[in-house]
Amino acid sequence: MEKVLLNSLPKAGTNLIAKALDLLGFYPAFSLDPGLFLRDKWQNRVRRFLNRPRKQGYIIGINHPIEISRGSVERILQKTQKGQYITAHIGFSEDILSRALELDFKTIQMIRDPRAVAASYVPYVAKNINNPFHKEFSQKSKNEQYQIAFKGYQGKNISKQSLYTSCLALEPWINSKETLVIKFEDIVGEKGGGDDTIQKEVLTELASRIGAPKDKIDYVVENIFGSGRHTFRKGKIDSWKDEIPKNIQKTMTEELEPILRKWNYI
Repeated sequence: MEKVLLNSLPKAGTNLIAKALDLLGFYPAFSLDPGLFLRDKWQNRVRRFLNRPRKQGYIIGINHPIEISRGSVERILQKTQKGQYITAHIGFSEDILSRALELDFKTIQMIRDPRAVAASYVPYVAKNINNPFHKEFSQKSKNEQYQIAFKGYQGKNISKQSLYTSCLALEPWINSKETLVIKFEDIVGEKGGGDDTIQKEVLTELASRIGAPKDKIDYVVENIFGSGRHTFRKGKIDSWKDEIPKNIQKTMTEELEPILRKWNYI
């Protein structure tokens, strides 16, 4: 089995694909998550100080990008062994991608309909007290929360990129010939509103790419919607249509059209 770097837009199904890796026999090693540095607790402030860049660093995070030292990322990459995986929210640059490929990682990029990403983002941040954006976000009205998920936010202590900018940030990964791009909608299967045949084909391709035993595919299919991975929410591919206010849906579809077309969602 290979070393794997799994990249995704936040709320694009990271936990679903990570569970597939778990079921295939892989073990989580590290997470390149800006939340580990942005939370307003003393442990996170210490981590932020210790990992601050002395010179040019690496950008991690997509919704809330921050710069940390290259040495910090390098240590994570170097410590990861075959049969392990790193989850990450990385964009805007191909620097970490290039370094991971140099170190013989197999890279995976998870994408999802951006409108579904927004629908998943709102309840997640509103309910998750450990999210660095929770305090400000939870004080907004539901309509304002969806506008923030879509348009972004500039606050006193924290900001959020617009959904369009966050999607564009993935271009280096999506355009990489070495990276396997997987759609969330293709691996949810019939239970998630998708197609069982496509699910099995994609999981088989994934297993082949990362050196996992293909005889475990049926086991993955049977158990991917089971317990575990607590932030994996509904998993229904069209549930966003019932959750996002209709007026915001229309504007969102219009303004995200270039992304939706490129990712084959319209």
